[in-house]
Amino acid sequence: MTTKTVVAFLAVAALCRIDAVAGPSVAASAGALERAALRVAGVHAAQAEQTPWQKLVAKILDKGRYRDDLAPFPPTFGLEDIQGPADKSRTADYINVWGGRDMSGRFEISQATLVSEVWDVVGPGHHTIDQWLFTLDTTGGIAGVSHRTLREAPTHAGVKLEYEALSSENPAENATLQAKIQAKYDALLAKWIAFQP
Repeated sequence: MTTKTVVAFLAVAALCRIDAVAGPSVAASAGALERAALRVAGVHAAQAEQTPWQKLVAKILDKGRYRDDLAPFPPTFGLEDIQGPADKSRTADYINVWGGRDMSGRFEISQATLVSEVWDVVGPGHHTIDQWLFTLDTTGGIAGVSHRTLREAPTHAGVKLEYEALSSENPAENATLQAKIQAKYDALLAKWIAFQP
């Protein structure tokens, strides 16, 4: 057993001891326990040989909120950055890694998502959301993308979704769309790499 493993084991044991003595209200959150278990399993945020994507995933696993109550979706760790009040126009960006535990207890990622929203709030129940959604593979590469506008009016007429076509049969148009997608992805990835939760 390495020194690093012993220290991580003691950290988990201490967290479990706090829970047993003081009760769940004083104990660390489930996310903190998850992060401690991940450290025991060998996920360390400070490994110098990691790529920027691997460092970002480590940051999400270390600082993100853990949720396993989103069935039918798998468990996730995620970060959010919301700028502006809930009842006003604002931006809302989210990054999540999705997956599950392997036999050793390590959280294995099956995919990631990047969501970027710009909310234009006109009044109660009347808003427009410009949303980009990227589905990423385990290396951070783009596996899928959508760009849509959601409009909701106070007349209870329902929600209207408008999708932007992100590919074209025309090679010149397609190249322009692909450059737009790549620019948005690059900007979001750079934002999350620099983000300090």
